[in-house]
This record gives sequence, structure tokens and C-alpha cells, in this order.
Amino acid sequence: MSGYRDLFPEGLRERLPRAFDVVGDICIIKLPEEFLPIRKSVGSAILKTYKHMRVVCIDRGVTGDQRVRNLEIIAGERRTDTEQRENGCIYRLDVAQVYFSPRLSGERALMASLTGRSESVWDMFCGVGPFSIPVAKTAREVCASDINENAIRYLKENMKLNRVKNIDPFCGDARDAFGDKKFDRIIMNLPHCSLDFFDCALERCAGGMIHLYRICRDPPAVCEEIRNRAHEENRVVEGIDVRKLHGYSVTDSLFCFDIRIG
Repeated sequence: MSGYRDLFPEGLRERLPRAFDVVGDICIIKLPEEFLPIRKSVGSAILKTYKHMRVVCIDRGVTGDQRVRNLEIIAGERRTDTEQRENGCIYRLDVAQVYFSPRLSGERALMASLTGRSESVWDMFCGVGPFSIPVAKTAREVCASDINENAIRYLKENMKLNRVKNIDPFCGDARDAFGDKKFDRIIMNLPHCSLDFFDCALERCAGGMIHLYRICRDPPAVCEEIRNRAHEENRVVEGIDVRKLHGYSVTDSLFCFDIRIG
């Protein structure tokens, strides 16, 4: 997605970002500081090049426990709500109120395909439901928790949109969710601090799979930490499969650690 750069002089276009995220009809782009003075021109170029987009925002980073992007609209309509369609599902959301990564569409389809009909699944950090809803279509039940009230509000709306009834939403800290209930499969999509909740996942895993998403530069070190923490909780790790999903920075990438718990 770099065609918009052709609208700028040759010396400038090579330094402009080549890629950006698209959620529904909203473009979310990260601009280096040097390009902020021309950000409105960048936004206009993107709208001219990609006719299906209606809004262009600068992403200034994700902040706080609510996992909310700090966004600035630089072109198009003055709104941040939209509809995202993927894997046969529809998600309504506001990109300024909840976090949503379109890059994980394939990963969410994979989780749904791995889940068995008899399984009880916990989506610990569910957002607006992009893991919970497709997984619920194959699982017996899904428990979905998030500390962001707007995320849970949209999850409930998206359950109705997608005609899914076997999801139990919980708004609050994951450690306080669903009592002592045990699960066959646990999804931990909180890449910066998922390990902080790993003890909770171990306690609630009946024996099965924990999918832990982590941004890091040294996957073997994370595997070692996972095994050490499981040992401290007297749980057996039968195996760990590591999958690289996409780059995050010059040194770090997003990985999924598929952990088999005995």
C-alpha cells in the first residue's frame, strides 16, 4: 500500500511510510516526526489513491490499561467509528475507544479452526470480539473479558450482529473474571504484558492450550520464562510451539506461543 507516495516529489516519497493499517474505511498511519508538518497532505494523498477510505488518522501510540490509540484525524470525515468485515464476521467499533489490529485476521481464523466443539474457551483480553466471535461459532462456550467498558459494549453489539449467543462477556480485570471456572483453551492477546497474567491462565487452564501473544526480540528467552513460571505454579508444560506473526519494530516482532499444558 505505497501508491499514495507517488503523489510526492521523488526525494520525499522514498522516506514516507510504505504501509499502514486499514480498519473498515479508516486508514491508521504512523508518521515520523519529520513528516508531521505535511501530515494533511499525506492524508489527502491517501484518500485520493484509495477511494474506499473515508478517514485518515495518525497513530501516536497505544496508551493505558484500556489499550486505546492516541489518534489525530488528518483527512476525510470527522469520525472514528466504522465497521470491519473479516472471516465472515462484522465488527462495529470506534478505533479511538478500543484497540483493533487488522493484521491478525488470519490468526483469528486459525484459532477458530483449532477449537473443538466441546471446548470451553477464555478470551482473556477480548476487545470487541474478533477472537471471541469466530471461536464461539465452533466452541461450546466462550468467556470473554476486557477492562475497557467500550470494548465490552461493542462486543455485545457484535454478538447480536453476528447472531452469536454462547459468549459470556465480563467487564473488568481478567483476574476477577468468571470465578474459579476452568477452561480447555485460553487466548492471551495482550502482547506487551501477557506474561503478567500467565499465572492466572495456568490456574484456570484445565489442561489444554494457552495461546500467549508477546512482542519480543528473543523467543527462546520467553519460552524459558514460560517454563519457569509454570514450574513455580506446579504445572507441566508439555510443549511450546512458537509462531512469528509480523514485525513490530526494528528489533522486535509479535509472536504467538502455543503452550500445551498437562
